Amino acid sequence: GGLLEWVRRHQHELKAAEVRGAAPDLQQEPEKWFKHWDVAKRGRLGKSEAMRALCEAARVSSLQPRRIKTLKEGIGAVWQRHASDEVLSRDRFMKRKVADELKAIIDEVKA
Repeated sequence: GGLLEWVRRHQHELKAAEVRGAAPDLQQEPEKWFKHWDVAKRGRLGKSEAMRALCEAARVSSLQPRRIKTLKEGIGAVWQRHASDEVLSRDRFMKRKVADELKAIIDEVKA
């Protein structure tokens, strides 16, 4: 159950992240940011995609439990306000300016 096992289990995610490249700026290009993280191209994001996105933006690793907890709580609150059936649609993301709320979570974790 060490690092090698973790890498093997997550190798596909690491490769996909490498291919995907860096995300567009959340506040300056919110629609492009959304599309970047909508890896299934379904027009919606789940909490797991949001978590990956915010971890990357705030430079948080899974080895930082307090920061992870702050991200999870923030994402949970945003989803409670804006999501439907546990997913956030592109339309709701754009119309409700969710990017500003997500950026505030990133800033809180970086502080």
